[in-house]
Amino acid sequence: MNSFIYDTLPTKRHFRYLVLQPGDGDDALIGELRTAHIDQALDFDAISYVWGSPLQVSEIECAGNSIRLTASLRDVLRSLRLPDKPKCLWADQICINQGDIAERSRQVALMADIYKKSKTTLVHLGKVTPEEASNVASLLAEVNDLIRVQMGTLSSWDRVANVAPDDPITVDERWMSIGALTQRPWFDRVWVVQEAGLSSRPVILFGDLIFEWETVFRALKWVQLRATVIAYKFHLNWHGIHMDREEIWCGKEPSGTAAPWSFLDVMHASRQLQATEIRDHLFAFLGHPAASHPDTKQLIITPDYARDIAELHLEFATRYIQWTKNLDILSFVQEAGRLSSSWVPSWAAFDGSVLAQLGEAVYNAGGARVKTLPSFPVGGKGLNIEGVLLDDFHFLSPTFLESDFSWGRCGHPGQEGHKWAGILEHVLDPSAPYIHQGHRFASCAITATIGISGLKIDELESAFSRFLVSYRPDIERRLGEAELNRLLGPAAISGLEGESIEAAIAAPLINRRFAISKGGRYGVVPSTANMGDTICVIIGAKTPFVIRRTAVDPGEHTLVGECYVQGIMNGEMLDVQGIPDVGPITLV
Repeated sequence: MNSFIYDTLPTKRHFRYLVLQPGDGDDALIGELRTAHIDQALDFDAISYVWGSPLQVSEIECAGNSIRLTASLRDVLRSLRLPDKPKCLWADQICINQGDIAERSRQVALMADIYKKSKTTLVHLGKVTPEEASNVASLLAEVNDLIRVQMGTLSSWDRVANVAPDDPITVDERWMSIGALTQRPWFDRVWVVQEAGLSSRPVILFGDLIFEWETVFRALKWVQLRATVIAYKFHLNWHGIHMDREEIWCGKEPSGTAAPWSFLDVMHASRQLQATEIRDHLFAFLGHPAASHPDTKQLIITPDYARDIAELHLEFATRYIQWTKNLDILSFVQEAGRLSSSWVPSWAAFDGSVLAQLGEAVYNAGGARVKTLPSFPVGGKGLNIEGVLLDDFHFLSPTFLESDFSWGRCGHPGQEGHKWAGILEHVLDPSAPYIHQGHRFASCAITATIGISGLKIDELESAFSRFLVSYRPDIERRLGEAELNRLLGPAAISGLEGESIEAAIAAPLINRRFAISKGGRYGVVPSTANMGDTICVIIGAKTPFVIRRTAVDPGEHTLVGECYVQGIMNGEMLDVQGIPDVGPITLV
């Protein structure tokens, strides 16, 4: 057959859908592409799947011509077609002319509406064995029955009991099949988040079985909240961006004390997902309510696969600041994938946690609002803001890695103990600069947990001491046994472990460095911070930042990244007498 030639769509609001003809097994795929306006009342299902290998190894016949397909979509269509009547579907690989960049760009802007309009979104996870499907079906039914009984009519997770470690369900081998389900490639792809999120009814296809979305994710929520031992034992994966679908896309209030998802939180979560095209880390979330201006409904950026990637990110960041009149986006700048403008985040690369997220309920270093709105130099890529330049560095530790913590499963406790030994050597040195009142060791513990451990000072010191015992050999070599025992107390002798606080230390420290400024402030700073860089409080930003003077113009700086600095996280620097005046800063 000849290759199918696509007709031009009449308007930006038109799209194509596939009428898949009946068939069975390995019968040839035959269908018809029809054109419709998105506002028409149509009865079709949208497919959410993973393209897999880009090699087009199969085909579907349309109007006597051929549209080439990947093996993945071929298998999806074979599993979805009916034996006795046509079925209306939407699949991007067929319904969008992939060879026309302009059409692809226009259709991407329409995809949110397509998934909203679909009767059902069919999440196809790929081929499975009958045993896997049976295990998943029976275990999901049992867990959901248990949840319903315990929740009762109030539907509150507070009524659901924690699972005892010796409960038989914690060793049920059927969890291996649930674990295999959560590790399917679908859960790691960037586009599928919006596809399921905007659907009025997403369902999960697992072999020949169909599960309602909530049936699967209610069971995973139960594991997350009440049975984490199962997750560790059977390698269950979950991503908050899928778990909280209704909160992110439908405006549902989060349960308990959970913070609501901001648009930047959603964008940051996508950094850990996969996309063939870097621009899709921007385009795949344009269906989010916050991606359109609340008054004009204008999209924050217009999808265009022909545009330069750096320009798209610059436009996104610029417009976000203009729309929101805040500087939260600066906290999401990370070294990985850095673009031409230092203050513009790249959403396709992930370094680690965002401090402003971890402490979003308590941090307010630069005050609640910007006093002078940021401006953008005409024809340039800079950002004009106001801030206070504080301090350079006296000490920077080596960068902490995931392998420095036992919970990361990448190494052994004590493997990199010299990092803690070096930190403590500087912290306990009477000649080293120190600005805060109180015990230096306590200040070190507060800083290592970026001030949000929730523990009282004496409790935090004790927990931090137990954590440091894992690194005893290296610390003892630097400080001596007597000093170590005095510092860590009975915990150092008994060998008690500090597992309970390790996660609170690891989350903010991974890919960052412990720092002491020349003025004696303790902090946690980006891995790329250098001696000679400056700590800066930017007016209107939640966290302080590390910035670096450019070699071209001493009045210009590059943004290294956000940081935690003990004692200035709640606007203290804006009220202290004798600090340098607030002045203009240009980031380039």
